[in-house]
Amino acid sequence: FFFAFRYHCHFCEGSTFCEGSTFMPPLTGEETGTLCMGQAADDPRNRALASAFIDALVHEAGALNNSPEADAATHVLQYIQDNLSHVEMALGEFGADGHLKNREALPASTFNDFYKWTMIPVMFATEAAHGEVRCTFSVNIRDAECRHRLLQSAQEPGEAGLFKDLQRNLSALAARRFDREVFKRVVEEYALIGWDEELLDAVCGAEDAPRTLADRVVVDLSLSGPVDPEPSEVVLQVFCAWDAKLKEERLFIEAAGPWHRVTWLETSLMQAVYDALFRDTMRQRFGTADDGDWYPRWLASAMIRCARSIQAANKSGLQGALFSGRRTGGLPLLLLQALYVEHGLRDP
Repeated sequence: FFFAFRYHCHFCEGSTFCEGSTFMPPLTGEETGTLCMGQAADDPRNRALASAFIDALVHEAGALNNSPEADAATHVLQYIQDNLSHVEMALGEFGADGHLKNREALPASTFNDFYKWTMIPVMFATEAAHGEVRCTFSVNIRDAECRHRLLQSAQEPGEAGLFKDLQRNLSALAARRFDREVFKRVVEEYALIGWDEELLDAVCGAEDAPRTLADRVVVDLSLSGPVDPEPSEVVLQVFCAWDAKLKEERLFIEAAGPWHRVTWLETSLMQAVYDALFRDTMRQRFGTADDGDWYPRWLASAMIRCARSIQAANKSGLQGALFSGRRTGGLPLLLLQALYVEHGLRDP
C-alpha cells in the first residue's frame, strides 16, 4: 500500500505528491491541505496534533493487515481524506500531546452535558424559593487499582507524578471562566426558557467580571474531612479520610457550593481526575513520559475502535446517542468522535 496527498508540503518545498508513508490503502481524488506524511520519523513532539495523528493512523492501519480492525481503519482514513479541512480545523489548536498549544484555559462549559442548560432554571427557582441549596459532588473512583495508585502518589514526596498532575488539573479547572456569549447562544438557538439576565449573572457572573468554575482549591492531606465553603463560594478540595463503605483510607476529591454554580463541576471534575489517571496509565503502557510521543498513537487506536463501534451499531440497527464527556482521552477525541459519528452513524 502507499499513501499520497496533494498539498503544500512544508518539508518538500511546494505542491507535490509526498510518498513517505507506506501503510495506507490507496485513496482516490486530490485533496488540498497542509499535512506532510513524508516525515513519519519526525519527532511528534515538535508537530501539531493533526499531522502526528494521521501519521500514527497510517502506521496503525498498516500493522493491522487483515485483522477485524483493518476495515474500520480504512473507513477512518477515507473519512480523513474526504474531510481533511474539517479534521485540521478540529485539531488545529492542539499540540501532539493533546493539550492546547498555547496552554490557554478551556471555557467553563467544556465537558458539560446539554441537560445542564435545561435544568439550571429549575435549580435557580428552587434556590429562590428556599434559599441557597448547598451541593457537594464527590468523585467515586470505582477501579481499586487506580484508587490505590492515586493515594500512593499523594503520599510520596516530589514535584512530579500522578498526584501532582491531579493538582495541576484541579487548579486549571478552577480557573476556567464562563463565556457569557456561549451561554446566550445556546439559550437562543435552542429557545431555552427561564434564562433571563439575572440567571446569566448568577451562573456566568457580570459581563465585566466573569465567574470561574471555582473560587478556591484546597489540597490538604492532613484534613480528615471537607472544609465548609463561604456563602455563595465554590470550593474544590482534596483530603484523605477513611471510607466506611470500602473499609479503607482513600483520597476524597470534591466540589462544594451553591447548586446552580457547582453543578457545572459534576462532569468536568470527573474529566479532570480521569485525565490525570489516563495520562499516567498511558505513559506506563507506551513506555515514555513524553505525551507528545504516545498521544497521537493512542488517538489513532481510539478512532479505529470508534469506527468499529459505529459499524456494529449500523449493522445491528441500534439506535443510540454518544455520551463521552465524563471519561475520555481529552477534547481532541471528543471533537473527532463528534465529526465521525455525525458522518458514520446512519440508518442504511
